[in-house]
Amino acid sequence: MPDSLSARRLAAREAVERHDGNKAAAARELGISRSTLRDQLEGFDRPQAPKVTAQAPVVSSGGIAPSSEGKPRIRVQAAHAETGNKRVLVISDLHCPYQHVDALRFLAALHAKYDFDRVIGIGDELDFHAMSFHDSDPDLDSAGRELQKGREVLWELERMFPRMDLVDSNHGSMTYRRAKAGGVPRHLILEYRRSLRRRTTPEALSARGAETAGTGTDRW
Repeated sequence: MPDSLSARRLAAREAVERHDGNKAAAARELGISRSTLRDQLEGFDRPQAPKVTAQAPVVSSGGIAPSSEGKPRIRVQAAHAETGNKRVLVISDLHCPYQHVDALRFLAALHAKYDFDRVIGIGDELDFHAMSFHDSDPDLDSAGRELQKGREVLWELERMFPRMDLVDSNHGSMTYRRAKAGGVPRHLILEYRRSLRRRTTPEALSARGAETAGTGTDRW
């Protein structure tokens, strides 16, 4: 049978040989995982996982909705079918502006090497050290200066990944948490993504074109 274990084992060996022993490349060619490739090379037939046809909802920055407790939550919306989820980049805990010195260079290298279908930031993109409920270092920046430095890092990240799904987090919700502790109603708080947005001039909007105006950080 062409789909027998021996046939798949032979195909796996030939793919590895074609890629000079690079099993990751061979697995990509065959459309299987590296563990499945390894099992086929060893003669063990691992059952293939069924294909998922429904897109699971992900947390996205499509808008803000209050939860039952009154806390503004980022809306959950289904993944766009045209986006796909074959190559997903997950970015976690940058804590800008105190990110690793090579963080952006590393992400730029990934961006150049892979054609990501989806980029997801799973929280703590900003640190908000000066606003923390814990003790703050007096030798670090003030809250305003820290925010501005962090925004500049995120703008660089936005240039790499204009569209990103951003998940709510304890550091990302620091403004809300501080306001709540101080008795400030949530309706008086600036929407989080608007607080990260660059000031856009009419000239810049004209240069970008009407079809792209207002995207950028709005997609975050």
